[in-house]
Amino acid sequence: MKQGGALYIEGNDLYRDHRGSDVAPWLPGTFKSDGNGAWLGNIKNLKGYDTSTTAGMYFNFPKWGWTDESPDEIDPLQADVFLESQDRRCRVAGKITDSAKIIASTIVFGAIHTTETSTSLDMLLEIYLTYLTGGD
Repeated sequence: MKQGGALYIEGNDLYRDHRGSDVAPWLPGTFKSDGNGAWLGNIKNLKGYDTSTTAGMYFNFPKWGWTDESPDEIDPLQADVFLESQDRRCRVAGKITDSAKIIASTIVFGAIHTTETSTSLDMLLEIYLTYLTGGD
């Protein structure tokens, strides 16, 4: 990352597991809290952050499933927020530095569900790719 480039990285415990590691300084925002176990349920839906390129987007998420196991909450200070859960907790954030562009997600992209009333995953992916490539 010091040489430049773009990175999309995801994992429920991404922030918790990388505290103090060489990866931590590259992650957008900081670790705020670890999510609950899936039996309690964490994420029912995801929505685009009001002031971001994802504003107005809406997705369903499989609450109580394996992908809902302890998803970290991101403290988005000095980060670009993409998606938050129904409880307004940041779950996907981005950061652009002099040498790198990074999106970190504490939710599994492949687990996001779409319905007739939700946004297309293609639209979300296009926003991610534009952010990471600078539109090139």
